[in-house]
Amino acid sequence: MKLSLPEIRVEPFNIITSIKNIKKMHAYQLEQTKTLEELKENSNPTEQFVSDYEIKYLEQSEKFIREILILNEEEVDKLESLERDKFMLIQSKIILTLQGYSSEAIEKIFSESDQNSKK
Repeated sequence: MKLSLPEIRVEPFNIITSIKNIKKMHAYQLEQTKTLEELKENSNPTEQFVSDYEIKYLEQSEKFIREILILNEEEVDKLESLERDKFMLIQSKIILTLQGYSSEAIEKIFSESDQNSKK
């Protein structure tokens, strides 16, 4: 399935919805949930703990994006230079693609989300 991410590459990415990639997606989501649970379980998190959590969360996200899109070093640099909201938007689009949503449906979801947030 094609996914256009002009922030990283002019040509669309071909995301393969193979069982291998779907397993990677579920493993990634499980790791993110475990990381979030660790933060929630700590009733009085220190600044260091929260910083460690944020770094781990972002590193897991970057690894997932890098593996699914098969990014080269230049594309990884572009990914790392994105603002957080764009970075997380890319991660969400990849997950939706692996869940079987079409490019058109994904764009509609995010355009509706943008319209709702502007209200």
